[in-house]
Amino acid sequence: MDAWKERDLAVLSRLEELGSDLSKPHHLDFFLYFPSEELAKSAAGEIENGGYVVKVNRLEPPWWRRLFSKTVWSICTSKSMVPAREVIFEASDWFHGIAQRFTGEYDGWGTEVTE
Repeated sequence: MDAWKERDLAVLSRLEELGSDLSKPHHLDFFLYFPSEELAKSAAGEIENGGYVVKVNRLEPPWWRRLFSKTVWSICTSKSMVPAREVIFEASDWFHGIAQRFTGEYDGWGTEVTE
């Protein structure tokens, strides 16, 4: 099993430990990062076509790191769904593919506990 699937399983396990009912829909947030606004907006368009709500944000490095770091563009995208294992695996694979196509990075997902 690859590292991403292990991370997905760890999040699902932690949600269960905290009392989340994984048979109910959850508001899931997924996080991606891109090196330019153009790439982020292109990825955002594809994600929106997949039925997700998308927010694109510019992330400036702290003032003391600006000489050595570049601006990064983030995407926080969300959708309500039942966080079943296979659904999460499929979503993570899809976001990984988008990140690769647009020279970005998929950073995982999160949600609140839903009882």
